[in-house]
Amino acid sequence: MKKGVIWDLDGTLVNSIPVHFRRHKKLFAQEFNIHLTRAYYEERCDGSQENEFYHTILQDFLGNEKPLQKAIKKSHLSKYQADLSKIKTFSYVKTVLKKLRKDGYSMVVASSSHISYVKTILKHNNLLDYFDAIISSSEVKHAKPNPEIFLHAQKKLHLTKKDCLIIEDTKAGVIAAKRAGIHCLCLLTSEKRKDIPSWATIVSTHKQLYPAIKRFFR
Repeated sequence: MKKGVIWDLDGTLVNSIPVHFRRHKKLFAQEFNIHLTRAYYEERCDGSQENEFYHTILQDFLGNEKPLQKAIKKSHLSKYQADLSKIKTFSYVKTVLKKLRKDGYSMVVASSSHISYVKTILKHNNLLDYFDAIISSSEVKHAKPNPEIFLHAQKKLHLTKKDCLIIEDTKAGVIAAKRAGIHCLCLLTSEKRKDIPSWATIVSTHKQLYPAIKRFFR
């Protein structure tokens, strides 16, 4: 029977968090005199849609969201296309994707980022051909930990929940998978083990990912 794997993008397929953190650290320091730390960014922003974590940052540091539209506008105007070319896949990602394709798995990317960004990153890393569909923030109303994006991805695969597996790297993503009723493997690339719910299935490195996927579907 056909099986499907639903992949998150940032922090799961590609090592993008450092690039995004540097960009937003500079933006908020220049525009609002807000100085973000990497620990804060990973805990409060990673895994959320951009508009949502901008709201979070402004509430946490300024106590209001009045400058929200200014932050969004500045973000959209920022010239960071050159930075996108620096975002690369983690080691073993392409090996895992090639093996899964050879084994006949269907695969979908489900990312909280905008569709243009997702396609750009996948194209830069020659990953587009591995996936049957892409689900982005453009197609859903609610970000993770809401399960909407994963339920949408499952429908795109035309498979039952038990025949799908989600690969994530954040607490929000793991909770979204749980709420969707779809099993999830969580990579420790963005958050520490103590920050991930105790019921989550942890995979420490991408090298261990293919065997973990095969064990789940055995």
